[in-house]
Amino acid sequence: MSTRVIFVGGVHGVGKSTLARMLAERLGGNFYSAGQLIKSGLTGGLTSDKRVSNADGNQAILISEFNRAKERDLPKVIVLDGHFVLAVDTGNIVPVSFSVFRGLGITEMLCVVDNPDEIRNRLSQRDGALPEGIDIDAMQVAEAGHAREVSVMLGVPLHFGTPSELARLELSAK
Repeated sequence: MSTRVIFVGGVHGVGKSTLARMLAERLGGNFYSAGQLIKSGLTGGLTSDKRVSNADGNQAILISEFNRAKERDLPKVIVLDGHFVLAVDTGNIVPVSFSVFRGLGITEMLCVVDNPDEIRNRLSQRDGALPEGIDIDAMQVAEAGHAREVSVMLGVPLHFGTPSELARLELSAK
């Protein structure tokens, strides 16, 4: 059985988890969070500032934990939220490797974008503060650019929009 894997990516606070949960429910699928999958496979913890110190190691954990959940749950549809790029502990923005998306078996992608001021407001309300050292505007541009590259490399459809626009997107239950 082939699993349909819809990747919902975007910057912290853009609304990707809310959108991904809603889509999973609408499509009768399972919702997984890349961050939660990585946390479940880590012996240590993730930092609270949203920056990553071991991007490659975390992505290997993500693929392993994702495949474990997929084998355990046997879903027909998975909606996975995550990032196309990461803010690393040096302050740089780095793209997630194409091999990670390939390893996850992504079949279609959504890149969630929004007004950077709205994103900052959501982050302040949700987390009580903005992540230190992360430029939301630059990160959102990098997310969108790498999403396009991944879509072309994998040959999978990519949809862009705000959370409300993508919530109205007609994704069939296939």
